[in-house]
This record gives sequence, structure tokens and C-alpha cells, in this order.
Amino acid sequence: MLSVFIDEVPEVCYDYIGQLSTLLMAQTRYQANDSIRGTSASALPCLMKVAKSRNVDTATLHQMAKEYNANLYTAMKEELDTDTLITQVQAFKDVIDEAGPGLMTAEETAHIADKSVDIVNKSLERISQNNALPAEQEIEDEDDVLDADDLALIKEENSNEFDL
Repeated sequence: MLSVFIDEVPEVCYDYIGQLSTLLMAQTRYQANDSIRGTSASALPCLMKVAKSRNVDTATLHQMAKEYNANLYTAMKEELDTDTLITQVQAFKDVIDEAGPGLMTAEETAHIADKSVDIVNKSLERISQNNALPAEQEIEDEDDVLDADDLALIKEENSNEFDL
């Protein structure tokens, strides 16, 4: 609901950016619900838009971006759900876009690039593991056979990994 308020009435939300930031950053790592984690992550760049609409100085925007992306970075390291990870990565990118030029040093940019490659490599690993499942299967009885639903789920998981 907070995300809707931030989108629909940003002028009201400006006065509460500190409290909203604290609440949303806590929810980006809420383990009980991946939808809450994803929605909270995607709301963080919107808070930056709210600040930008009030002509907040660049230093403040950069400080917000650093806090948000540090939070998202930690959440992404812990994330197990691919769809939520996609949302977190997109939010991370959107925060950088909202902050504008000068946000990161060359070393920070190189670190983010390395971590991005790691995410892609882990995703490709999961795709390989998924593709190997039907071949590795030891069939002891008919319940062990992968049915059409199982194969469709593997295909969907691979599609999500490709999206990532």
C-alpha cells in the first residue's frame, strides 16, 4: 500500500521520506513473503523521484542512493526467489538512474560489474542444473517420472533465469 501512496501522492510522502525509507528497507529482506520484498525494493527508486520532485540537492540524492543500494545489495545476496531478485536488480538500477552521474567511483562501478557477472553466472548454473534434471533422474517407480507439469515448471524457472 505504501508503494501506491508513493506513486499516487508523492507530494504528501516527501515529508515522511525518512520513515518510509526505514520501513521499506526493512521489508526488502522480509523472509516470509517474496512479494513484499519485491514491492518494497521497487518503491525505493520512487522515493528518490519524490525527493527529486522537491529539488533536493545532488549530495542528498546520492546519500539516499547509497543507502538504498547498500540495502538492496544485502537483500540480493540473500535472495532465493528469481522473480524477486529480478525486481531487486531492476530497483538497484533505477536507484542509480535516479541519482544521476557522479554517484559511484570507478572502484565501486567495477565491483558492481563483477557482482553482476556473478549473478549471471549463478543464473546460468541454475539453468544447467534444471536442464540436467530429466537426464539425472533415477526412476524407481512411476511416481519418480517427471510429468508435463514438472517439465513446464522447469521451463518456467529457466525462463525466469533468462530474464534475470
